[in-house]
Amino acid sequence: METLPNSTRKPGSYLGFDTSRAQSNLPANAQRVLIMAQRLAAGTVAALQPTGIFSDKEAATYFGKGSPAHLMAAIAIKNNPLLDLTVIALDDAVGSAAATGTFTVTGPATGAGTLTAWIGNKKIEFAIAKDDTDTEISAALRAAILALDHQLPVSSAVALGVVTCTSKAKGPFGNGIKLAASCTAPGVAVAVAAMAGGLVAPDITNALAAVYSVRYHLIVSQFTDAANLILLRDHVEEVSGKIEQRGSRAYYGMIGAMGTATTQAGTLNSGRTRLPLLRGSYSHECEVAAAFVGYRAAIEDPSMPLNGAVLKGLHVPPFADRLSRAEQESCLHNGVTPLEVGPGDRIQVVRAVTNYLVDGEGIADDALLDESAIDTLDYVRDVIRAIPKPAKITARTLSRLWDLYYAALKRLEAAEILVDIDLYKHRLIVEKDASQVGWVHAVIPAPVVPGLHVLDGTIELYI
Repeated sequence: METLPNSTRKPGSYLGFDTSRAQSNLPANAQRVLIMAQRLAAGTVAALQPTGIFSDKEAATYFGKGSPAHLMAAIAIKNNPLLDLTVIALDDAVGSAAATGTFTVTGPATGAGTLTAWIGNKKIEFAIAKDDTDTEISAALRAAILALDHQLPVSSAVALGVVTCTSKAKGPFGNGIKLAASCTAPGVAVAVAAMAGGLVAPDITNALAAVYSVRYHLIVSQFTDAANLILLRDHVEEVSGKIEQRGSRAYYGMIGAMGTATTQAGTLNSGRTRLPLLRGSYSHECEVAAAFVGYRAAIEDPSMPLNGAVLKGLHVPPFADRLSRAEQESCLHNGVTPLEVGPGDRIQVVRAVTNYLVDGEGIADDALLDESAIDTLDYVRDVIRAIPKPAKITARTLSRLWDLYYAALKRLEAAEILVDIDLYKHRLIVEKDASQVGWVHAVIPAPVVPGLHVLDGTIELYI
């Protein structure tokens, strides 16, 4: 606010501007997303350069076609075309190795049919004619793979009836690429050797340092090894703390055993890390996480539960691999967000929870069970921080600040983000700090609106 010195003596009308009270509504809660993933040497953007992405095509150009960074950006945008997305890419680790897998074809075909193969969540299908040899069929398979090369995470080669797939990105990423095949042509068999041999993941330390000073509300990571996940957890907790105050949440995905997922969630034990599980899907685990975050970023209401939210672009798991009702319940009790197959073969969120399970003394604690709890606290802090502080500490300025905080809490209540503010009104404290000169001590209650997860009803019979 512009002020006129009291010593001014020249006559005149001096009109300035005060914009500090212009915003009387709640601020927007736009969610800025960061993807951390590997690039390929063919990409035009160097490693560790945070880059805004607006399309699948851009991601392919910047980070290489079929790179983890490309695949994650593509599916995140598919789930939210208006996504505010930044990607920071990493090079393969020094000394890393690429995973390989094979399709081995035997023949010849004694009748016509169709060969169907899967590489990740991409389906490859072509016709086989009677008398086609294994050499001809394997060559046709490789040609079909090449036709989709811009969408696939593998390169390929063929020799003696064997099509070898090699992960474009080195390291454990390739071990998670699913291969599958079936054939209806009599006389033809296709044996699949799973992708394996990918070694040494990049270390995300330098990537986290490169984005430390910028706020990203949602960070989704390709890397699910324990060391990198701990680095990521520590990063989001640090930047979200009382000093930095840039609320951030981290996501990673899994498609394997439920026990592996629950163990990892318990190891992190953080309200700021989240793990969606889609067991048995052919989609890569990093695509599961990116699809989830793409959808989550479109929801500006921080207290809105994601029950039943539909995620696009993910492969539907076979019936045998889908989580049972009991397994879903176990996930929710162990810090894992289960995904299920809903009507119309749509992938849906059962309930979005965090990895937080126990307090510092190891006692079970569900205070941060639902991810909406910490998301809402981040937003409430943003709202409170936007309120201008007085320049001096007086009884009048403290009273005015109390009024402003109370009014903000009531607006949050009207928006159904907080609840029962007047019930907690006595807990709203704004007072001079008893020990630090120039400090004000504030306590701001934030009773979060709970999501409606269970409706327990009884249908009574009357005759």
